[in-house]
Amino acid sequence: MQQMSRSDKSPRRPARLPGILCVVLCVAAAAQAVETPPAFRVHSAGNDQVLWLMVGQRNPQEEAYYHSLAVMDKMSAQVRSLTRIMPQKGTIGHLAVVGEELHVFYARDAHFGEDGAHYRYDRGGADRQLSLPGPVMPAAVAGESSGDRLRLWAVVSGGTAAAVRADWEKRQKASTEPAESAESAEDTSTVTASLPAVSSRPIEGPAEYGLVRYEGAAWQPGFAAPSTCAASDRLWLAAGQNRLHLLWLGRPDDRVVHYAWREKDNWVSGPDLPLDHPPGDAFAGVLNAKLIFAAIQGDAAGPSPPRLSLWVWQPGGPQTTVEAQGVWSRLPEPQVPTGELLRGSSDVALCGFLDKLVVMRVQDERPEFAFFSPLTGGPPDRPFEEVPLVGAGISRTQRNVRDLVATLVVAAVLLLVFWRRQESIATVIPLPPGVIVVGPGKRAASALIDMIPAAIVANAIWFDVIRRFVRESKEAFTSGQNEQVETPDALIWAWVCFIAVYVIWCIVFEVLWQATPGKRLMRCEVCRETAERPNAVQIVIRNISKVIELMPYLQIWPFMLVVFFTRNHQRVGDLLARTIVVEHQHVVADSGEFDDSRGQD
Repeated sequence: MQQMSRSDKSPRRPARLPGILCVVLCVAAAAQAVETPPAFRVHSAGNDQVLWLMVGQRNPQEEAYYHSLAVMDKMSAQVRSLTRIMPQKGTIGHLAVVGEELHVFYARDAHFGEDGAHYRYDRGGADRQLSLPGPVMPAAVAGESSGDRLRLWAVVSGGTAAAVRADWEKRQKASTEPAESAESAEDTSTVTASLPAVSSRPIEGPAEYGLVRYEGAAWQPGFAAPSTCAASDRLWLAAGQNRLHLLWLGRPDDRVVHYAWREKDNWVSGPDLPLDHPPGDAFAGVLNAKLIFAAIQGDAAGPSPPRLSLWVWQPGGPQTTVEAQGVWSRLPEPQVPTGELLRGSSDVALCGFLDKLVVMRVQDERPEFAFFSPLTGGPPDRPFEEVPLVGAGISRTQRNVRDLVATLVVAAVLLLVFWRRQESIATVIPLPPGVIVVGPGKRAASALIDMIPAAIVANAIWFDVIRRFVRESKEAFTSGQNEQVETPDALIWAWVCFIAVYVIWCIVFEVLWQATPGKRLMRCEVCRETAERPNAVQIVIRNISKVIELMPYLQIWPFMLVVFFTRNHQRVGDLLARTIVVEHQHVVADSGEFDDSRGQD
């Protein structure tokens, strides 16, 4: 012991400090590497009509994911990336398909607002929907696409369900519309009475669950969930064949999945589903009129790769001897040629499309998907292929730097033009008698008139996108949100279409008549600096420059103000093309008789 004590006090003791620090740093680096979020997140949802794929790419500067959308329908074998919808920022909580539309519930870190948001996507764009009362996220969602009514179902806490009921009753009382039919009123009263009698304030945490529905205008009350799932924190909801299926896990480490279905306004308890391991990512859905449950079992860090296990629920009948409610039957596991379906995959998403099980994974930093037949197993019916992406979002700092560089480049070009044409900027151009240069007021009025046809065309094509953007901007302004509403790609394309139609309009009429309809109304026309008729090349040059002047991406709109500071009220396009805009004035003939009378006066 004394030797050990003397050894501890020896001069060699400080030499251990670097080694200890290295070990600590290695452990910290390893922990940081483990906690580093993955570069991609994948989500999918589908039904008998359409398949939606969402790929989120992480932006390390903003610590956020930007999700790109792709869609595939039953009439086409191609997955198309939706370039009209910009990458959507935020963490996705749940998503479901209703008809051909995708409903997505974003978490609170989404740019839509501090409480998250409920958004609906179609192939033309995105539209914000009415959120659930309070900053809550549904425990499970499912879309019902059968029958005449397309509905979205959500499993929420009892307090949120009561808040939905209170809001619905308040709207019904405040509505000035005629009373609903007796059948509709009876249906509303029935589902309202079946809700749990709890506080109308949204609550968090384990509690009695309730189901609410959304039919495109407002959240409506539904009915209470089975009381046995009240303490569960993982639920799956499936809709099909005019029936709702609810599955839940008692505890995160539980290996038994409980099941119940809704039939004739009552919940019927089904058989439990025993698992080999606690499930990871899982999916419950109705494929080809059969309820399928798919779960990923096993640990990715373990010696064996995680595997995808499937079960099908077979309803019971009079001849069933096992259980009157039915029985769960295990299905063959899907395989790929190498026998390793999920090895090396950092993220997996499962959903159903038509009668196929869609497996979406991230393999070697490449999001890809494949189709499998759940009832037969074996190799994929459609092998894994990469999901088409439209590109991940960029940070606001990157966007500002990009815009600044573009602005400086264009500004340098414009300054060069001003330097080469400085004589036209400061010198008055001699014009024939009765011809004067048009001022900025008339030029602006004629331009606004000529923009009307372009605005009509762009608004007719992108009316929904423009309307949604205006509404969201108005809501953000009135609510006092500091963050600016993101400009969708579809709106940028609408503006490009507007500029293209406007430029073509001006070129055609100025080549034919030397003036556009707006200039004709203002009694103006375009001519050379020598007061002669311009040629087609000059007309094209002066109008093509409008593409640069009107492009908000370049942010050079101040250069449009040069018309106020040049001596002959010339735009940048006029300086490039050596043209001016003039108007003819009525001139009284100068005769000797007039001079004599003026002299006599």
